Order: sequence, then C-alpha cells, then structure tokens
Amino acid sequence: MNLKGNFEPASLASILQLLSNEERTGTLHLTNGENEVKIFVLNGGVISAAGSQKQTRIGDLLRKNGMISANDLTYCLTASQQKKQALGSVLVQRGFITEEMLKETIHKQAEEVIFDLFSWKTGYFEYHDSNLVPQGALDTKIDIMNIIMEAMYRIDEMCYFVQQIPTEDLVFRIRPEVMKAEEKGFKPHERRFISMINGAKTVRQLITSSGFDDFSAYHLLHTLLTLEAIEKAHAETVPDSQDEGDYSGMIIYYSEVLQVIYNNIQRELSEWVDAMFREAGMGKEEKDNIRHLLDTAPARWTYNIVENCKPQMMRQKLSIFAEYHPQKTLAENVDALNQILKPIKNREKGGVFLRKSFNQFITNLLNTVVATFGLRTTRRMLLEINNILVHGNDNPPHFPEKLNAIKEMLDLLIRMAQESQNQGDPKKNSFGIFALFNQKLPG
Repeated sequence: MNLKGNFEPASLASILQLLSNEERTGTLHLTNGENEVKIFVLNGGVISAAGSQKQTRIGDLLRKNGMISANDLTYCLTASQQKKQALGSVLVQRGFITEEMLKETIHKQAEEVIFDLFSWKTGYFEYHDSNLVPQGALDTKIDIMNIIMEAMYRIDEMCYFVQQIPTEDLVFRIRPEVMKAEEKGFKPHERRFISMINGAKTVRQLITSSGFDDFSAYHLLHTLLTLEAIEKAHAETVPDSQDEGDYSGMIIYYSEVLQVIYNNIQRELSEWVDAMFREAGMGKEEKDNIRHLLDTAPARWTYNIVENCKPQMMRQKLSIFAEYHPQKTLAENVDALNQILKPIKNREKGGVFLRKSFNQFITNLLNTVVATFGLRTTRRMLLEINNILVHGNDNPPHFPEKLNAIKEMLDLLIRMAQESQNQGDPKKNSFGIFALFNQKLPG
C-alpha cells in the first residue's frame, strides 16, 4: 500500500490509526519543510521513529534527563564520528550508560518524535509498505493507539498551559520562596531548568538552552507557577549593539554563571537548615517558633557569602561590584557596572578588565564552595556552568570578547575541577562543616 498527501494534527491521528488497524508494515515519512520524521511500523506497531529536531535526538535526551553531561556527549559524539559507530553503542561501550538505559531512551525518543508531530500545524506525508527493518529498532512495539491518546491529552494540556503562558516571549523570575520544600521533589534535570530562570531569558530561550521539548518545559513552568515558585517579570531590555563604553552583553553572560553559583549555594544552605531540623529532635511547637527566622537565614547567608567573595581593587580597596549582586535585577546590575566602567575610554581595555574581574569573582565563589560544601556540590555546579558555556555560541547575548570569555571560563572550570579533586579526600563526597550532614542531603 502507498499513501501520500498533506496532513494536519487531526488527520495525522487518522493516518496512524489506519496503519494500526490494518496491521501494516512499512515506512511513514513526514515533513513540514523544516523538520523531517521517519516512522517504521511492524504489523501495526511502531518499532522505530527518528526526527531531525535536536531535542528528540538520543544524545540530547540523555543529557536532558541527567544521564550524561554535556562534556560526555561531546566526547562520545567525536568518538562516534571517528569510529563510524552509533552514538548509543559508543556510550554503552565506554560505560557512560547501560544497555537498559539506552533501550529506555530509544523507546522514549520514538514516543517524543511522534508526540512532536501533533504540534505541527500542517505537513506532507508519504507511506510505503516495506520489510526493511531499520537499524536500532525497538525490541517491543509501541502501541499506536496509546500514542494517539497521549498526544490528544498533551494537546488539551497545552491549551491550558497557554492560558497561563500566552506567549513564548514571556520572562519569569525566581520568587524568594523557591527554596520551600516543594522544590526538593524535582529531578536533577528539572532543577537545572529552574536554575536557568534568571529574570532575563524568555520562555523560548529557556527551552532552547535547556534541551527540553515544548510540552515538558511548559508543564514544568505551569507547575512552578502553581507552586508560586516563579512569577512573571517584565523583559529587561539591554542594547544589542556594543557601543563604546557599553558592556551589557558581557555582563549578562557572566551574570548567568553567577546566578547558577548563587542558586546552588542557597539551595545547599536551605538543605542544611532542613537537615539541622531533622537532627535536632525539637518538638513541633519549638520548630514553629523559629521557623520564620530560619526561612530567611539561607538567603541572608548566601548574600553575605557573595559579598565577601567580591574582588577588591588593589589601590582603592574598592570593588567594581559594590552595587552588583545576583539578588538584584539584571537591568540594575547591567546599569551599575556600565556606570562604573564609563570612565574607561578604551572599550578593549575595559572589556579585559571586566573579564578579569568577573573571573576573579567566580573563582573566589567556587573556592568558597569547595571549602564549605565539598566535592559533590562543586561538581554539580561545574556541570551546570559548563552547560551555559556549551550553549554559549548559539544563544544571546553576543559581544566582541565572547570567544575569549568562553575559553577563559572553560580553563577556569578545568582548573577548579582539578583543584577540588586534589583538595578533597577521594573516599568522601564532602568536607567542611557540611560533612556531618552529607548522608542526609539528597544527591
């Protein structure tokens, strides 16, 4: 049987249902001009589905779900190309994932590819009967009717999400209450997504940089809004052009890194406070009496840590970051630093000075994290910062010194990773005052 023609989401369901009911075996090719998808069905069930969109590729799905890091993915992609082997095989052979993890991800990939088709407004399809089973086919078939039902559910849910988030140009910021108990139920990759919400990125930029598909991102944003962990913020506009004396792009870039560090420090302090409550053996009434005070303590401690880590100018004994802090809005921080650097007439010299100052600021903070929280937290933080750098070439902001800034930051991360490993006891995951609570904190 051969079929071809145009389709919309409603007719796509009919096409898939027809292949299922007639128990067809063959290949369904679909395109909307920008993206392509190939689905292979065997006796009416899906055993393979692959698409051209990045968020549905095996490597990106593994990274999004926290199974591998961005560095692991880059390393294995290179090895895959050199050895001309499938990425999944390389990841298994080199011990990054298990065979079972790969099978689960391939199954998830096939589902996500088909779910994404229902978000297309229109497209063109061709179906041909064929017995040529593609490489990497699933061991078990995916029931087409279950896929259709789940896709319809997602469409209904997205209609509800869009009522809360009517445009992908919306910008959200973290509320101070984000460290409440509800946030601790999120998975690592969801926490990574949350750490990217900085009061400057639009919904679309969050989706692009995180690797989440649209449904997952909107679902998580809806959950965070329901928990009152985030709130809508006005988009903070900064100049796209880098005029003489304007360092906005560079400031935004480094601010993303500092925000990751700030969020991690406050998260660790909050978890320590909770661990202290659990260990203290206090009664409910005693806990309630001091709960309000300790709810504010992690934010206050984090603020002080950041202030103490600001680099000082040698002669003036002042910091160019005197009016800068991650707790402030991005617009406030951009304006404060631009004003301080305004007297520097040479844009190139000002850029070098600002990069060195930010690098020293970040180094001071990371050294404090190593000494206070230990290797586990440091490694997690370095991976999150690395994720920003990996996407740094593709996403705004742009500024003349961006390539140098990325290289310097990568060098810093490598050095910090080596130093933290050398300073820590390899038999322990953490040291310092938090070592006592290490076994109580979630990984």
